[in-house]
Amino acid sequence: MKRVDDNYIPYRIIEPDETLKVAWLNSYHVPYTDPFFDETILKCITLNKELYYYKSVSSLDFMSELDTDFEKVPVSAFIFHVSRCGSTMLSQLLGLDEENIVLAEVPLFDEILRNKRMTKNEKKKHLQSALQWYGQNRNGVSKQLYVKLDSWLVYYWRLIREIWPEVPFFLLIRDPTEVCFSHLKQPGRHAVPGLLEPFLFGMKDEDVEITGTEAYLNKVLDYFFQEFRNILDTDNNCILLNFHLGIRNALEIILNVNGTTPDDLFWQKIENRMKFHSKDNTRVFQEILPSKDITSVFKEALASFHALKGYQQSRG
Repeated sequence: MKRVDDNYIPYRIIEPDETLKVAWLNSYHVPYTDPFFDETILKCITLNKELYYYKSVSSLDFMSELDTDFEKVPVSAFIFHVSRCGSTMLSQLLGLDEENIVLAEVPLFDEILRNKRMTKNEKKKHLQSALQWYGQNRNGVSKQLYVKLDSWLVYYWRLIREIWPEVPFFLLIRDPTEVCFSHLKQPGRHAVPGLLEPFLFGMKDEDVEITGTEAYLNKVLDYFFQEFRNILDTDNNCILLNFHLGIRNALEIILNVNGTTPDDLFWQKIENRMKFHSKDNTRVFQEILPSKDITSVFKEALASFHALKGYQQSRG
């Protein structure tokens, strides 16, 4: 078996020729505490001065061929979300406990799942291998591994379930008009028509020509809510979390499901962190709600959202 320094992580897929390859990066034990993992990657790149002269590149199969005898933390939960719904704050709070490894929207996972040249079985194999590398017990005390995926990757929930049949799925929702208002200020990739493949949202190419960002986002969010309902209807190992019941409430549910009982110091850290913006722990958080009535544009998404809320209440 081949060996490699366990500080290294595979961080991106490249296509220099007909063969897909993976690029490696020395993590230098940089903690995974940034709001988004691409920020962590940028930190690591600045430490990898050798990248300016040569790159560490291998085949994708090399990830699973390596002698990975280092301690791996098994996946504790996958967090699916509709975006701008508190998922970033939730992952930040989970990361306050050094026993938790939190992977917040790792670019490599997205690249594997959306890759058009990989078969379904290849995606399953490479995603599982990649997660083993990211789930290294680098500090010696890690016990839980939480994976928050990009919102559009809910499309692949069945594939993920086939790999991890026993791992809980948490589904975080929020009123679609509030989600939209956030995207109007600073749009995410899935809020801009054409940036991502339409099939990820149950659309056809011609649907992308819908006039107006709000109408397009209505379809995207409606798809998310309906897919969450599909998960709840067919999967017994999933829990719906509602932003409007509070992110601390969502955190407590996740910890309870995984049998984690934090101490008072952890809860004090929670209270202090929640005073600041999820994406900037130096900026005091101020909630800004929609300044105009856009409910007429979001009829479908609102109907699906309220149906989910009713489903949650009926299940207790």
